[in-house]
Amino acid sequence: MKKRFGAQYKLTPLATALALALPITVLAQETNSQDPEVIEVKGIRSSVTKALSMKRYEVGVSDAISADDISSFPDENIAESIQRIAGIQIQRSNGRGALISIRGLGPEYAATTLNGQAFASAQFDGGFRFDIVQSELASEIQVFKTPSASMDEGGLSGAVNIGTAKPLNYSERKMLAKVEANYSEDRSSATPGGSFTYIDQFNDNLGVLVNFGYQELDTRYDLMYSQRFSDVDLNSDGESDYAANGIPLERTNRPRMRREDGNTQRYLLNTAIQYVASDTLEFGLTGILAQDERKIYFQQLVPLFGGGDPEPTLTYLGQTDNTVDHILAENIRVEANHTRQTEDRTSYAVTGTSEWMITDDFTMNSALHYTAGSIDIVERAVVLGIRSDLEVDMDPNNPVFTSNGLNPVSDPSSWALDNLFRNDISGKVQTYDTDELAAQVDFNYYLDNDFFKAVKFGFKHRRQTLDTESTRYDRNFRDDDIYTAPFPTVAEASYTVNDFSGGEFAGLNLNYVLPDVDAYLQAFDESGLTIEPNFQEAGFFQIDRNITNFYTQLDFGNDYLRGNIGVRYAKTDRTVDTVTYDGGIQVTTGAFTDIGGDSAEPSSSSFDYDNWLPSLNLAYDLTDDIVIRAAAGKVLVRPIIGETASFGREIATQDNGTDIIVNVSEGSFDLPALTANQYDLSAEWYFNESSAITLAYFKKEVKNQVITEAVCPGDFQLADVSFDSATGECRGTDGYIYNITRNRATDGVLEINGIELAYNQSFDFLPAPFNGLGMIANYTLLDADNPQEEQPLLGSSERTANLIGYYENGGFAIRIAMNYRSEYSLNDGSKTGENFGDSSAIVPNPGSLLDARKQVDVSMSYEFENGVKVSLEGINVNGDYERGTRFEKARLQSVATFGSTYFMGVTYSF
Repeated sequence: MKKRFGAQYKLTPLATALALALPITVLAQETNSQDPEVIEVKGIRSSVTKALSMKRYEVGVSDAISADDISSFPDENIAESIQRIAGIQIQRSNGRGALISIRGLGPEYAATTLNGQAFASAQFDGGFRFDIVQSELASEIQVFKTPSASMDEGGLSGAVNIGTAKPLNYSERKMLAKVEANYSEDRSSATPGGSFTYIDQFNDNLGVLVNFGYQELDTRYDLMYSQRFSDVDLNSDGESDYAANGIPLERTNRPRMRREDGNTQRYLLNTAIQYVASDTLEFGLTGILAQDERKIYFQQLVPLFGGGDPEPTLTYLGQTDNTVDHILAENIRVEANHTRQTEDRTSYAVTGTSEWMITDDFTMNSALHYTAGSIDIVERAVVLGIRSDLEVDMDPNNPVFTSNGLNPVSDPSSWALDNLFRNDISGKVQTYDTDELAAQVDFNYYLDNDFFKAVKFGFKHRRQTLDTESTRYDRNFRDDDIYTAPFPTVAEASYTVNDFSGGEFAGLNLNYVLPDVDAYLQAFDESGLTIEPNFQEAGFFQIDRNITNFYTQLDFGNDYLRGNIGVRYAKTDRTVDTVTYDGGIQVTTGAFTDIGGDSAEPSSSSFDYDNWLPSLNLAYDLTDDIVIRAAAGKVLVRPIIGETASFGREIATQDNGTDIIVNVSEGSFDLPALTANQYDLSAEWYFNESSAITLAYFKKEVKNQVITEAVCPGDFQLADVSFDSATGECRGTDGYIYNITRNRATDGVLEINGIELAYNQSFDFLPAPFNGLGMIANYTLLDADNPQEEQPLLGSSERTANLIGYYENGGFAIRIAMNYRSEYSLNDGSKTGENFGDSSAIVPNPGSLLDARKQVDVSMSYEFENGVKVSLEGINVNGDYERGTRFEKARLQSVATFGSTYFMGVTYSF
């Protein structure tokens, strides 16, 4: 069967000039074109039906989510929707879905495209940020869990494609206006939002779509976390104590309290043009712009349980298992940090496409695509420091902080000028920029054969640039000019953080006082004083990547069997420009010094590699309702900048009074791509158009997983170092202690095995009004193991589940969704301990082990006959929170609360 014209859209050279002349447009790509009458169906069940149909007729293993109409995606947040799919887990930012993981691998291993092309998310060091895209943009989302040769490579765990609406898929003009109010429970504030969509068709061969959205969001995130842990010597033998299993006996060393109050204003523009030039030629242009303007206030209280002159007095009041969890800390240093940070995030994409039917059997699709993203982060902070007493009970179920005695932190007079040991203004400017220019040509030759259906082959070239740089400044006015600097006192301009954790943990409500950062900085700016910024050499790099792809694929099938087999070749050329250090070690006694100046030298390095990626997908219709699928393939992901690939060497030195400690983070230039051989087998029973049961088994064999580990290498360039087994230290011949970390690819194979079970059921067989009931349920079980490594698989839960119930009757619809994920390890680099175990039994640093979570979301709506629709949605209505431990359940590392968020909207379609 020959493919219908207009099913895919790519750009020929004839449209290149148009694509460049209209830089705010991009064309959408769709796997199967839809008839207008199919698009116009309404309701939750229609969305489920369409999503199951997309899954049913795909050759490979996939899942889908669909909207029943424009600007009516099932969730306000796209990431929240994707987590309803079996095998998908999300990570949150301020309690809202931001990053996704597929089948046990972290967010950085999932490829995300918008209409089949890359969409730049400028902060390129941790996966695609779904929270930058408003839900109004999406009409459908497909998650491809198995690859085919014709798909872009780059998804080690899977690929997500967000599809947008097409104007010629509608039979008549359509306009939609929406206004909404967003309410944040923890902020007790309401903010506006809205969108407008216009779709029109002219002479049946020209379609235009314009969508504009605006949303303002207030967020609050309360986090108590122990930034550092220290070993404990309870038996006073001068050495750290360890449990029988090698786990160190520890106590908190820096139990930081932090509130983040954020305000985000989001703008979204989506435009599309489709033009049918003739029966054999069609052009398209689509443009997408997403912009965030965000202001965040970080309100932090940071007790320092060690250091300073004199040393504080610590009295251990209680111990649980291997954790000293109840401590009276007297005369410790306590810092009040009030930071104002602004973030300007912009992502946009421009694509021109065309489809040319050269003959009835031969088509050419082409595309020219450009996408770019940027983030500008400006941070300004005021930090005051006093001496104080603090009693801390790190009970995981009821943590309590008490500030009495010396200089209570809730008393503004404690922060008087003559009490301060620190009175700082500091700041940072960080920029991230990325862009990609891609050219693509695909050919489809349809065969006149009962079994072999089509031969597909094509070419794609992508040029990517990724770069970042930062500057910092810091000045302590306590030393010389504290009394002449024109700053207000805390008594004159203060800010009190109260109701910490929203009442979830009453013992954390210290009501701690901070300087008013806005008043403080205004006084500084008006004073004419300046602070010279320092360029951060280790925070600078620029990567240029050229990626060339060729593929060929054979599609085949008969009345019962369909499938494809093919191979994709990917060649990657990478050049890195950065700064490295070869000039030795600089030590400033009693201070912490970044190596820089003459020791920082520009560095450039090139590296290239290629990969052959075969794939096979089979789907067999055992009956009219039952489909058996099998798939095998090889996938890859290139080293993730900032996560698995650190470029440049970063060095810092510290004098602790006894030893000079040199902390070194080594750069990595020659890391290859991570690859995985994967296998899938599934059975799917579609017993109703909106009902199905799916059982799937999958296996991934991952090679070259990149980890960061402590090393003491004999080839270290800066000094001759060797490991001292008696002390467990890496020491140089100069007598210094070297803490050296280096990225490397893991040995052996990380094997991931998993089972997915999904169940969709509509109860339309019940008598009215119960025939409007329906449910969606899925469960995923993962087992991951690399017998040659002790590192945990970060960001992965062993068990995840979703249970969704819905009901619709006439214009009324309601949906209640519960998402569950079991505990998982997460190491964000800020929650670490001072050791990795004793010298005889190395225990990997676990980061933070987050507890299992259950979140409940609710949405309901009523649509009147005149085109007006009223909707209400609540996220995290059960008020769930996050809690993390380290090594063992008794060792509390973090608790975080973010409350519930509600959205009320009114939509008018005309």
